[in-house]
Amino acid sequence: MSDAALVFGLHAVRALLQRQGSSVVQLLARDCPRGDQCPVWVEYPASTDLTAGRDVRVYGTVGGEQQFRSESGRTNTVPRIDAAFLVPAGG
Repeated sequence: MSDAALVFGLHAVRALLQRQGSSVVQLLARDCPRGDQCPVWVEYPASTDLTAGRDVRVYGTVGGEQQFRSESGRTNTVPRIDAAFLVPAGG
């Protein structure tokens, strides 16, 4: 991981992609300064059993930015977190 600040918080899982033992998670961050929820891209070096709609706490470092194309075809740039831990919230 980079030397950037440790980040964490409560987020809602929007989408999840598992590939070759790692995970890419699209989250909606709660309490976002830009509005009600902000999208965040998370890279996690292991598989996870998270599902869409689940709340999760993310512990890791800011890794820069990630671009992705939305379903409407728009290119979005969002913060990327290199996660060390993904901890499901609640039971």
